[in-house]
Amino acid sequence: MNQVSLLQLREIADQLILLSGTFQIKPHYLRAKQIRQADKSLVAVDAFFSQDLASEAKQWKESIEGLTILRKKLQSVEEKQNEIEELQARIASLTKNIQPWIALEDTERQKIIQNAKRAQEFINNNLEKTEAHIIHRYNRFSALKDLSPYADNANYLCEAVFHFENREKYELNIDKVEKKKIAATERLKTVNRGFWLAIIFCIFIITIPICSLFALSLWKRKKDIENQIVNSEEILRRENKRLISAEEGSVVAQDIRSILGEISLEQIRDTLAEVRDLRAEFQGPERTTSSTAILLSFIDLHKIKLEELFGNIPENPIKTFKWLADFVSKYQNMEVNINQLETRKNEVIQQQKQLTKGYSPEILINSIKKLELVIFHTMQFPFTEDNKDFFAELCIKIPPVLSQVREVLFFVSRSHPIDPQYWNNLKLKIQGFSNTMSLCVLDAEIGQLDNSSSDTLPEKAKIQANS
Repeated sequence: MNQVSLLQLREIADQLILLSGTFQIKPHYLRAKQIRQADKSLVAVDAFFSQDLASEAKQWKESIEGLTILRKKLQSVEEKQNEIEELQARIASLTKNIQPWIALEDTERQKIIQNAKRAQEFINNNLEKTEAHIIHRYNRFSALKDLSPYADNANYLCEAVFHFENREKYELNIDKVEKKKIAATERLKTVNRGFWLAIIFCIFIITIPICSLFALSLWKRKKDIENQIVNSEEILRRENKRLISAEEGSVVAQDIRSILGEISLEQIRDTLAEVRDLRAEFQGPERTTSSTAILLSFIDLHKIKLEELFGNIPENPIKTFKWLADFVSKYQNMEVNINQLETRKNEVIQQQKQLTKGYSPEILINSIKKLELVIFHTMQFPFTEDNKDFFAELCIKIPPVLSQVREVLFFVSRSHPIDPQYWNNLKLKIQGFSNTMSLCVLDAEIGQLDNSSSDTLPEKAKIQANS
């Protein structure tokens, strides 16, 4: 509909006032002039409030209602989307915090959980005193754990340490034996020369008696020197073997002495045997029935993995139990929280889909824009939104009432009796329409005056400034 000026609207409001005034008079008191005047007002009002205007008003109101619904729906969709994004951010943050925990294999995670339960039971049942002997043995094992690589070869390593401590004696013996061997070798050469010389002289018949005895003597001497050389070589072999063992024991002796101090070899042997037993208890197969020993063994064997998951392990075993139980409980609670957030996110996604009925928010926004365009191009009257709503309601309701007014005026003009109750009902309706129309127009006129005043004030200011 084309725009209507405020002057035209004022004229229609005045016509409604005249028509309303007619119904303030009893039907049988109306004069012909008053009836004609009412007919003229009715014609003007009826021409303005046409069926087209009623359809346009109905379309406008439906568009307003639809726009209100869609905007609320869009707001709900946006609120759901914000909630989804917030939930996703919380899930991502929690997942990042426990990513190493989530990345564990299920069997490994269950094993940690099982031992965390043992730790919690230890704390809940106050087992510090009853299990003190196990903790003491574990502390002893922790102190001696660096000796664990040497525990399986205690006798051999103790022997190597013994040889290391006597290596100077072996080196001195080797030097002496080598000198003896060299001297024996030189004597052997001399004896060999004499022996072969005697053999040569035995060729002559005259010298056989003397040279044969001399050769036999030298032969015995030669064999004796050769035995000395063999014995020297055996001694050298043994001493060199001891030196090799001493070289092996050098590192072992340094490591063992740095931990145990200057103690006897027998004490070292006993300590290594103790380490072997403690290792079997805390690092061997879980044959013990003690839950505390199993827990200590688990922590010791999986120390690196536990530190990767939860940070540095406390030195005190009891504090370690609490540390393990607290962290596992924390991570399990975070897992539960993540699952709850995932469930809530899925619920919100379903709620969002139900709001949009499967359509995307973009389609909803396009529908809102279309309705806004319809509203902009319909009911182009100089009223505020609230007044325009009242006016649209008037445009929808007044056409059937005007038909009733036309009919009743027809009967009044021909002096037909009119039901007073029916007349009063029409009077109230026309009065209400007239008041609504007058108030809407008056409000628009006041708004126009305010705009005119605000426009003229700057002009007056400019004129005063120029003067």
